[in-house]
Amino acid sequence: MSDTSSPQPMPFEELAKAVHKRRSVYGYLSGLKLDRAEPGEAWASLPYRPVFVGDTETGVLHGGVVTAMLDECCGMAVLLALTVL
Repeated sequence: MSDTSSPQPMPFEELAKAVHKRRSVYGYLSGLKLDRAEPGEAWASLPYRPVFVGDTETGVLHGGVVTAMLDECCGMAVLLALTVL
């Protein structure tokens, strides 16, 4: 007889650690850090690096860097909304 029981939800703290470990290659290489996690929410930070600058006169970050950070952070928030990873 097969086991038809549902998987047990992962405790949230374990889920948050697992989500942080499953970041994209960009997340690892850029230094993106998950600073705070709540169910369905993620706050992340990205250290300023000169290579991220899109406008050398002003020092403003390249839009692609900002967009990639937002994409990564939103992906983590979606995963944190799940009960089982």
